Amino acid sequence: MQPGIYLIQQASGQSWRLNPQEANLIGRGLEAEHSNLILLPHSTISKLHARIWLEAKTQQWYLENLSRNGTTLNGHGLVEKTVLRHGDVIAVGPYRLLFYESLAADAGTVEVEPWQRFPGERNTATSGSFGDMLATLLILATAALFLFLCFRKIG
Repeated sequence: MQPGIYLIQQASGQSWRLNPQEANLIGRGLEAEHSNLILLPHSTISKLHARIWLEAKTQQWYLENLSRNGTTLNGHGLVEKTVLRHGDVIAVGPYRLLFYESLAADAGTVEVEPWQRFPGERNTATSGSFGDMLATLLILATAALFLFLCFRKIG
């Protein structure tokens, strides 16, 4: 994934790169004049449902509800423009969209060599049960599938 800011639909992995130069509109469309429209076809979504933009002064991304049907952020209804942070979940109709800052996500990733452990962490490769190892493999497989879907949609 190229550095940038994205919305990622959690169910399908579809992603949209947000334009920092213009307002990014979420809706079911039919407004040809908007080039940055994230189309989500559903009867509960307004033609222009919500707006995401980067405020130049503060360099922060904001979300604003434009619909009587409502928009939620992390499970809370929006009543005014709200600052977005990496990992926030925006609900629009039946869709759940993840606000993803690729640089923030990359900065939070730390590579740890197999022989390095954090204080108090046990070595699950040698002392863990078979169930622990199976759960770890399941988590890794899920993460790999998510990344595959993200890269497939972008490329």
